[in-house]
Amino acid sequence: MMDTFLDVGMNEEIAEGIAQQTGNAWFAWDNYRRFLQCYGMSCGMQRNDFDRIMKSYKDRVGVPTKENFRLKK
Repeated sequence: MMDTFLDVGMNEEIAEGIAQQTGNAWFAWDNYRRFLQCYGMSCGMQRNDFDRIMKSYKDRVGVPTKENFRLKK
């Protein structure tokens, strides 16, 4: 993992703006997630911590994993 943060300044408002400008919400919110994950890992969190958190939320709201999403298209 790189030690630099390329998405400094990314927040929910900016992610929403990117989603509207590009018409691709997944792209915008995935960039925000990557920023948060990179920051957390630089502070000592493990990648598996994020995987567990994401799976928990996806299970709770019924969002399929990316692999399952691709299969359903």
